Amino acid sequence: MNLSGFRCLAIDTASDAPNVAACQGNTLAVRDVDDGGRTEQLYRYVDEVLAETGLDLSALDCIAVGRGPGSFTGLRVGMAAAQALAFGASLPVCAISSLAVLGFGAARRAGADCVVAALDARMGEVYAGAYRLQAEHLETLERDCVTSPAGLTISGGGRFLAAGPGWAIYPELAARFSARVQAVDSAARPRAADLLVLARAAFGRGEMVPPAEALPVYLRDRVTG
Repeated sequence: MNLSGFRCLAIDTASDAPNVAACQGNTLAVRDVDDGGRTEQLYRYVDEVLAETGLDLSALDCIAVGRGPGSFTGLRVGMAAAQALAFGASLPVCAISSLAVLGFGAARRAGADCVVAALDARMGEVYAGAYRLQAEHLETLERDCVTSPAGLTISGGGRFLAAGPGWAIYPELAARFSARVQAVDSAARPRAADLLVLARAAFGRGEMVPPAEALPVYLRDRVTG
């Protein structure tokens, strides 16, 4: 993980394992957020990771946030915190797909070239996205979507890592793609440390927005928690 020269706070609250991280170059601090990602706990851990890396908000290059899809409540909490912190410190925001963050981390750990990330969307559906890992960058193979397990399409014929809890909650997914699934990592979740790596690349490409333009991506209108 190369974060040289990058100073950033990262927040991802899209899954059932919300977490925050901060880096000053390759000095990294990470916290898992307990109490279901409640706002007061989130801010406490933000303060802790900043203190551990010797950073003030004003010294950051940007704030990175997982934009979803995922838990509606979690996304609102995380995005509101990122917006408030960025606005107060006059910082830009890098908002990145939480599925991409999940897939990136899982693929790096497994040494996989391609990954399909899946989170439980409830109501018998999954949030899913397919990616190809290229060093510290992801190429999108299938755009993030919400679909029934029977409706998920993954183009091409190559093998891939199946990552995220959606693969365990809906085992018919792995059954459908059994000829192409090289391994399953259903324990994978979006991790703020992986978000930092993707945010560094996005920041270098100029892919930031003002805080007011950093919005959650729900992929559907109906609230599912």
